[in-house]
Amino acid sequence: MSADVVVLVGLPGSGKSTVARYLSALAHLDLIDVGALLAQDLRMASLPRAEIGRAFLERHDVERIANLVTDTIVSRSVEAGREPRAVVDAIRFATSIDQLRQTFPALTLLHVSASRTHRLARLADRFSELAEPDRQRQLELYGQYDVEAEKLAGAADVRVENDTTREILLENVGNFARTRGLST
Repeated sequence: MSADVVVLVGLPGSGKSTVARYLSALAHLDLIDVGALLAQDLRMASLPRAEIGRAFLERHDVERIANLVTDTIVSRSVEAGREPRAVVDAIRFATSIDQLRQTFPALTLLHVSASRTHRLARLADRFSELAEPDRQRQLELYGQYDVEAEKLAGAADVRVENDTTREILLENVGNFARTRGLST
């Protein structure tokens, strides 16, 4: 199966979702929102986004995400009558990448990075509606991803820095899309 599948990895708050939205719009790739897939799978669509990851990890189903993502990419491409073309906004575990590569061996792993200062500011903003104990618990949960993020960063095919303005980030994402032959 020939496919244009880009999977984004990086630490929480690095800007993976922003890069995914830009790439989806620029290269006309299906946007696979992993958080939305998890919420749907957990039948908790009303659960705040900040709580979805915790609920998913508590079920100990981290490997299931690759199946959800694969099924979504394939079903969207079948509906559209074309080869798969997708960008996945966030995969956090190396085992999930390995599973995705079984179906999409030529997938591109794109590491999105940002300074600790930028990431923490984004996370603080993301969790601003939570009470302090819940905010602290959520930040600790995100800290669990650090070890996996290091593995995934080392395996990435390309890297995008996200310590810049939105305009420059958009330009960098466009350059990535063109060099990978994704622009249509």
